[in-house]
Amino acid sequence: LHRLEYAAQLEQKRQFVEKALRRLPREMQVAARSDTQRERWRMPWLSQERLNQRHGLPCPVAPVLPAAATHGYRNKCEFTIGRDEDGSVAVGFTLGTVRERKHVVGRADGVPTVSAEMLAAARRAQAVLAESPLPPYDKVSHEGFWRAMLARQSFAHADGPPELLLCVAVQAAGLPEEQVASELARLREAFVAPLDPPVRLSLAVRRGAPPGEYKHAGESAEAEGVETVLGREYIEETLLGLSFRISPDAFFQVNTLGAESLLTLLRAQCSLGPDSVLLDVCCGTGTIGLAMARSVKRVIGIESNAQAVADAAANAARNGITNAEFICAKAEQATRQVLERLTPSELDSLVAIVDPPRAGLHPDVVKALRRCAPLRRLLFVACHAPAFVTNAVSFCRPTSPSFAGVPFELVQAWPIDLFPHTPHCELVTLLERSDLVAEREAAQEAAQAAKQAQAVQTQAAEAASTPTDAAEGGAVGAAAAEGALGAPEESALSRAISSAPAVVASAASVPAGEAEGAAHGHKQHAAQQPLLAEAGGAKV
Repeated sequence: LHRLEYAAQLEQKRQFVEKALRRLPREMQVAARSDTQRERWRMPWLSQERLNQRHGLPCPVAPVLPAAATHGYRNKCEFTIGRDEDGSVAVGFTLGTVRERKHVVGRADGVPTVSAEMLAAARRAQAVLAESPLPPYDKVSHEGFWRAMLARQSFAHADGPPELLLCVAVQAAGLPEEQVASELARLREAFVAPLDPPVRLSLAVRRGAPPGEYKHAGESAEAEGVETVLGREYIEETLLGLSFRISPDAFFQVNTLGAESLLTLLRAQCSLGPDSVLLDVCCGTGTIGLAMARSVKRVIGIESNAQAVADAAANAARNGITNAEFICAKAEQATRQVLERLTPSELDSLVAIVDPPRAGLHPDVVKALRRCAPLRRLLFVACHAPAFVTNAVSFCRPTSPSFAGVPFELVQAWPIDLFPHTPHCELVTLLERSDLVAEREAAQEAAQAAKQAQAVQTQAAEAASTPTDAAEGGAVGAAAAEGALGAPEESALSRAISSAPAVVASAASVPAGEAEGAAHGHKQHAAQQPLLAEAGGAKV
């Protein structure tokens, strides 16, 4: 999208997010076809009337939150080492694909998302590798020595130049160790000299394929540990006043300023209190949980990357946070175990935030969260909206033996642009249990009814205190008000006047913004119970 004006980029991202969310009602209809009790799938929040009011969207969607910085914002870049179209060594980004039997690398110069510091490092590495007797790695032939260069940079650095950590991956199998050591020493020597713009530089070397890169069947297995040859093995970054240690492979939002916007939004929507327990699923280096730790009783983070978990623990210690623990395990294995060992009081105060990889949550994680009845609010951070929709079907479908617990509903969505000049857009969604939503809607209706009743009572009192002629006019006005409220069998005005004091008193006793449990709310909630009871015995 880099050729578009930024406002046009935001518009395209809004359309992409809304298109993805409009799939949810259709996906729910598709899932309902396999259920013999399709009536259970007729949920008020997905009624045609409400969908029409929201132009087909399952929930209100806020405008896309723009990025604070649109150029050079990435704190992590993964450069490929290869050859450009002229056959020269290039450190940049792949232009072709292995499937096309083409491995061409374009130089990074001019890419708007890459910082000036990273571009300078890529040019320095490119000059060194061009003089190397060992060739760059080719993903088609699976031959070559220099594979890739990972760069991580700090952006909150008031005390001097930014930190820049480079991690160069090499394929050394079959080569004399002396030659490998000589080439790595030459690379190190090249980066001792200062870069322009200046940075505080660290350099590490990885032997073997970078994480996530495909290894072909005949590729030799190598130790994939990271060896630091210059500086230290991590960088430090500051978010919302907290200091974070970030290792080469640890997950961290690639846009530092955007991450602060994301954390601010999450903190505002969590409804946390001093007794809250925050479950942070796919927590990475602990940024979300630690940013909220001082507002809650306890933080529990789950992450499968061991180095990220070590970073999270170190980040908690460096910030003096003692109420956070981090578990190194796959989310689908650990989530249920963590929920089962919480005390009843902790379960009653539980709030969950999930921030899964691009593919979304594992189905077992969704089922474990649904099964946890005290969990009534869930915030989902998605970097790929279509994957979120797939998970949302499982969260929102009717209760069944496979999907226990009261279903969730989508309440609100907030798109956040963490990736300017690309099609990608972060999406935060709030999901709440359907019974919680019903209680709140009933309270809102009760408050409105009480307000209307009090207005009628005030008008009638004013009419009674006027002279006879004016009173007659007031009676007409009261009758008109009665007609506006509707009275099928008895006088709505007399009902409103007689019941208004009790209704108003009841409404006044309820905290602002919470359920005013009026009779209408109880009626609506009771009407939903047969649906949930029927759903509990159905098999999907």
